[in-house]
Amino acid sequence: MVNHTELIRILPSVGMKTSSIKWFTSYLFKRNQIVMINGVLSEEREIICGVPQGTSVPQCTRSDLFYIIHK
Repeated sequence: MVNHTELIRILPSVGMKTSSIKWFTSYLFKRNQIVMINGVLSEEREIICGVPQGTSVPQCTRSDLFYIIHK
């Protein structure tokens, strides 16, 4: 899993533009989820790592981010 805060922190050092960093920040932060296991709902929690389910981040963007993370 990738910590959202750490990812946003390193993006300027790899040359990402401020406008793109702002977009990723709004995409990743302030998202919550509730999980149901065996019919029991969890409390609502903020998502701090991973990517929101059902999103359409282009494959090229994901590949670039994975390269940055593992660099």
